[in-house]
Amino acid sequence: MMPAYFHSRWYSLFFLLYLCIGLYFLQNLVLAVVYQSFTTKEKQKFRKLFFHRRGALRKAFDILVDTGEVYFTSHASHDTHTHT
Repeated sequence: MMPAYFHSRWYSLFFLLYLCIGLYFLQNLVLAVVYQSFTTKEKQKFRKLFFHRRGALRKAFDILVDTGEVYFTSHASHDTHTHT
């Protein structure tokens, strides 16, 4: 069967402990590190997208202001409805 097992039964105990520690403890540790780095990268990507979008909206607004044309005003709807 297993020559090391016949030589000493402590070898099998060592092998089982090695498997438990290696498979569960170290695997969970590696998974935690990978998950942490993934969430950090995703947060950085979201911030970059958010600031890029905000900058693009600011540039679009500046273009609308420079042309002098007003496409939407929030006060126009309030001025047409006067109550007596």
